[in-house]
Amino acid sequence: MKKILKEWKRFINEVGEVLPSLEEEPLDQPLPVTGVPGELYYVFPRKYLWNVAQEGIMDFREPQHGTDEISKEEGILLYNDFSEAVKKASGTGQLILVVDGGALGAEGQYEFYPENLEPGVFKTKVKMIDSAADSGNGASDLVDQLGTVLPIRHAKGILFAEPMTRDQIAALKSRGLGDLHIASYTPPTEQ
Repeated sequence: MKKILKEWKRFINEVGEVLPSLEEEPLDQPLPVTGVPGELYYVFPRKYLWNVAQEGIMDFREPQHGTDEISKEEGILLYNDFSEAVKKASGTGQLILVVDGGALGAEGQYEFYPENLEPGVFKTKVKMIDSAADSGNGASDLVDQLGTVLPIRHAKGILFAEPMTRDQIAALKSRGLGDLHIASYTPPTEQ
């Protein structure tokens, strides 16, 4: 026993502090509900329109509907600024889903975390709270590992890259997008 204590003291003297300081790693704090932007923007390829319309936006810790924003972490990244979402979407003709941030925050089932992955581009990561009514908490431990689901009912509108005719808008509304405002966005012009 003496030998173990002697070796331990020698180890402590060589290495220094054994336990990491809690001050070194700041904890991510969720935004207060009042700090959630009124509108948030989700960019995704058009081929996933009906998946999103039926199932909502899901992270499942996999690529988000084919976009290049692949995250192994839980949460769905949404743009805070419309112009940044348009820049991202216009290069490939992707769609922009406009999400009502105020209503989403008021529901109380989600937490919001600020993200600044690129200089000057601010995003909000939305995570479903484990105890949220829609999370499936309590049914199984596996259910809680599924991730975040953002139902389409939280969307206010959807924007397409190309101009839409009245007939096209009517067809989209009759197929399941009836409550959403449907319009098009103007891609930014290069200077």
